[in-house]
Amino acid sequence: MDMDTGMSGGPGLTNAGLNMSNNTVASDFLAAVLDDSVLQQSDYAIARAFWYGIVIVIVLAGIVNWSRWGLLKLRLRAAAAKHPRPAASSNPVTSLLAGCTAAIREVVYHQLTPTNSWLRVSTFGSILLILVYFGYVMGLLFFNVEYPGAQHWEAQGLRAGWLTIAQFPLILLLAGKRNLIGYAVGISYERLHLLHRWVARVMLLTATIHGGVQAYGWQKNKVLKLEIDTDSCIPTGKMRQGKIKKFNARRLTIIKDSLPGLSSFG
Repeated sequence: MDMDTGMSGGPGLTNAGLNMSNNTVASDFLAAVLDDSVLQQSDYAIARAFWYGIVIVIVLAGIVNWSRWGLLKLRLRAAAAKHPRPAASSNPVTSLLAGCTAAIREVVYHQLTPTNSWLRVSTFGSILLILVYFGYVMGLLFFNVEYPGAQHWEAQGLRAGWLTIAQFPLILLLAGKRNLIGYAVGISYERLHLLHRWVARVMLLTATIHGGVQAYGWQKNKVLKLEIDTDSCIPTGKMRQGKIKKFNARRLTIIKDSLPGLSSFG
């Protein structure tokens, strides 16, 4: 978006030498900072990459789940045929699958809560899943986002905004007691609900980064007051963030679970 002053969004944008006390100059500079015609291309690719990763994980987990069910049916048939050892692996493939399933189960179901303790901690598998998801989102947030010039913080804020929007459909998919993800991967609603809550919390974090980083960039470029006075996106964004905060507050289980015990990872 070219401006009358010759300013346009891009890596070389700067307010050096501009009279920012002049409202026209400041408005043109702000418009150039907000020009996301280049930034949105990479951010859209990052949002798609987020869902590529989610779909790949769901597909792989689904393959493991349905393979397990197939193995169970084979064992039931063997039991119905009066096989002396119906649970024994009949070939190297089923033997490998059974061994991997047992090893993974030992790791993910390991309970970290101390014996006779008032402190309740989720299983190692649940903690690992949440940490992997958090790391995945943070990796996408900061991956290749260096953008020199006055749009540096705008680029970071827009990236966080795109990731916030990208996570919303995942929250909806995890919300119902009978959802497609649970059906595909064979995990109960109670276990998926933990992930549902933490996706909402990560979404709140990225939404906060989105607003905070952009505001910092506007302040650094001396256009924060002008942006607040002229752009309706700020009150709209605050309203949306408030709804995400309420969503998380209703699902905060640390206090609710304190009787009879206190959950430190719910």
